[in-house]
Amino acid sequence: MKIKSLNARQIFDSKNDPTLSVKVELDDGTTAVADVPAGASTGRNEAQEKRDSDGKGVSQAIENVNIKIAAALENQPADNQALIDKIMLEIDGTPNKAKIGANAMIGVSLAVCRAAAKAKKLELFQYLGSLFKQENFDLPQPLMLLIEGGRHGHWATNIQEYFVIPQKESFASFKAAFEAGKEVFYALELILKEKGYATNLGFEGGYCPQLKSDKEALELITQAIKRTGFNLGKDLILGLDCAASEFWEQGTYLLKNQGNFRLTSSEWSKILESWLDAYPLYLLEDPFAEEDWESWQTFFKTIKKIEQKKTAGQKIEIVADDLTVTKVARIEKAAALEACNAVIIKPNQVGTLTETLEAIKAVKLAGWQAVVSHRGGETNDDFIADLCVGTGCTQGKFGGPSKPERLVKYNRLITIEELLKG
Repeated sequence: MKIKSLNARQIFDSKNDPTLSVKVELDDGTTAVADVPAGASTGRNEAQEKRDSDGKGVSQAIENVNIKIAAALENQPADNQALIDKIMLEIDGTPNKAKIGANAMIGVSLAVCRAAAKAKKLELFQYLGSLFKQENFDLPQPLMLLIEGGRHGHWATNIQEYFVIPQKESFASFKAAFEAGKEVFYALELILKEKGYATNLGFEGGYCPQLKSDKEALELITQAIKRTGFNLGKDLILGLDCAASEFWEQGTYLLKNQGNFRLTSSEWSKILESWLDAYPLYLLEDPFAEEDWESWQTFFKTIKKIEQKKTAGQKIEIVADDLTVTKVARIEKAAALEACNAVIIKPNQVGTLTETLEAIKAVKLAGWQAVVSHRGGETNDDFIADLCVGTGCTQGKFGGPSKPERLVKYNRLITIEELLKG
């Protein structure tokens, strides 16, 4: 099974920004397509997308796929993913994919993987499992988005994402867990309407009410969970994506939702600690800026003390995204410094599937949770759902249970669950 042709074209993501769709055809007639997402808030250490100078197109990235990459990959074996990605990395030759573009490379990488799976008549998660040496498959715990703020939600709150996390012990299936989160989502909508708040949706399918404070968002979600009858702290717990790099300015944390009030790292840490103490909050993503390594280290030590006050046996996850950007070197640095205990995985942050798999291995080697995640500018491609299952990642972020480009991931996971049950 060899690559016959590659073709890229421009499509638009959920932010109505230009992105790529890449189609691959193999010599046996098998075809597959991969659509490339884009981040709404991106870490500065991410691999670079190739975009046109006016920001209105991706013609350079398309040309790189259709001419440079296509010529180099013609007649190469589609089922040798490591070789395919190695060839593209050699063509680019830069540490951050600046020449070819991470968007061009990941589109090709994922399309080739999908084509190889189809040619072998395997489900995509099964083929990914063979690449990752994963033999047992299970469904992830969903981190379901409820409220958006930060850059995603036009600074309706300082925190970028508030989500609810169904506990596996309380639900018999992924589908049941998803439905529980969906029930809370729509209970929250009713509460927002009752209080006179808008229920418009943000980039990733969460509500974007113009709230008085971050704490109010936690209170409203708590009310929504109680209204559904689920046990708060047992059936469902809470998580936050602070995206702190977005409000880190000149060495301080600038609370844009609260009159541009500035806090030192220590002062911001105390606020996070107070929330962990007051709510069944067990997950904090990007609590500090991407280069504020000292604060990450200090806070992680504090977390161990806070855990002793919370429910017995329940660990608090400190999740790195902008800090690590799906890159092995930064994951290894975080491990050496004991800065976190979980890492977000986003294929387009690093640029190839092989590098993504290596990042997941590095996370697992550290003994941490690997959390496969969508992006702010998503497409209807559901590749990351299969990636989550195929690599044994125990958690996944796919957005609010509202918009089509988010629901397609949840629906694919429900389908995979049905396939696994036979």
